[in-house]
Amino acid sequence: MPSGGWTGSVARARLQFCLAALVAARPALAAITFVQAVPQFDTLLGVPVVSSPFSTNPVVGNRIVVIAWSYADNLSGGTPNLSASDSAGNAYTRHVQGCGGSAPDNACAAILSAPVTSTGSSFRVTVTSAPGLEQLEAVAMEYSGVGPVDRTATATGSSGSPTVSTGSASQSTNELVATSMTLLSGPLVYTSIAPGAGYTVRGLQLDSATYQAGEAADRIVTTTGVQSNTWTVAPNSPSPSWWTCITTFASSNPSAEGPDGGATGADGGGDLDAGGPDAGSIGGAAPGSDDGGNVRSRSALGWSCGCSAGGPPGALVALSAAWAISRRRRRSACSARPSHLKRLLRSRT
Repeated sequence: MPSGGWTGSVARARLQFCLAALVAARPALAAITFVQAVPQFDTLLGVPVVSSPFSTNPVVGNRIVVIAWSYADNLSGGTPNLSASDSAGNAYTRHVQGCGGSAPDNACAAILSAPVTSTGSSFRVTVTSAPGLEQLEAVAMEYSGVGPVDRTATATGSSGSPTVSTGSASQSTNELVATSMTLLSGPLVYTSIAPGAGYTVRGLQLDSATYQAGEAADRIVTTTGVQSNTWTVAPNSPSPSWWTCITTFASSNPSAEGPDGGATGADGGGDLDAGGPDAGSIGGAAPGSDDGGNVRSRSALGWSCGCSAGGPPGALVALSAAWAISRRRRRSACSARPSHLKRLLRSRT
């Protein structure tokens, strides 16, 4: 072996090792998963409605999503606002609500949620309206891997099929799409209400005489795009007025994805450079001077490719170095002299 470095075949072998380490070490998205739900709960008395207990205690770090719809025939107290709480004291946010009607009738559809920061046995969810409503329907579900809200929208109409759309594309490849819909002034009892393809029905009420007709449905998507739901209602004559709403939740994965699927730096290119100015870095090498995506530290490459002993954990540095190597201008992975690597290692230990 020449004193100044490795032979070409050895360097290639070290480069292949770096790339393999990248595949093994690169973090995966925290996939959104449905965990459990409580049966639909409702009231006819204009008072808060309380769910039955979840079958198992919700897990701290998961999220409870509440989908609700309601009816009131007295608007003297103003448009209702739906809110939620639970027996463990978690803080709920109403992300979207669509209400309307012709006096004295009023109908609302809403979506709320709370991150689970506290849990316990006999975990119940309460949905409240202020002012009180005569009829209130709700469902509550637990999901893992759900992060912040991405898109919300409402819609209303008095003919055709109830529908709702985010209007703009979702920003994450893995999102939960929650939708709520309610009907007013149509048939007293519907024979069927069905969501669009790919949706799972979480709550359904066909009786619009005694209760409030409507539906809760959700789906988990794995591609970006405009999210929408269109319901099929039967019978659809006389045509009912309807109110719908939609909320999409991004994954709780802490690293957003760049266009090439990596953790995003400021340049949006998914780079994991060794301290470069695109701020998408891990590792501690000095900043480079280019625009990201290139090797910035031979010391990091030395650690990850086995140029010398010691240094930081191999998997961490391999991720930084090998990802950079795989981008744009690939430079020699192990061209630094051992004496240089030793000096750099001593400066970092």
